[in-house]
Amino acid sequence: MKKDEKSFIPDSRFQIIWREARLTLILVIGLIAILTTIAAVLGGGDPAQYQYLFGYPKWFAVCFVVEMIFIAIVGWLLLKKFSNISLEADDPEYDYEEDRAK
Repeated sequence: MKKDEKSFIPDSRFQIIWREARLTLILVIGLIAILTTIAAVLGGGDPAQYQYLFGYPKWFAVCFVVEMIFIAIVGWLLLKKFSNISLEADDPEYDYEEDRAK
């Protein structure tokens, strides 16, 4: 290595971002799978035979309740599991090499 070349120091923010992106992707895929399954199972068949819940077809009402549960899960994840990181190159309030606040 030449004297004027700097060695690469990996930024711990990328690890945090990838972890959170994977978790978000898993949640979205899970939500789509669950909603599709509910709609296919409860919404299949003749619309004249649909059962109603809260004035809506049962499949729609159940999907709505499931989405509200997922919104609560996402809110909890944002507050407890996701990190509030700066995207600035030099953040004076956080030491990314040690992965802790200064």
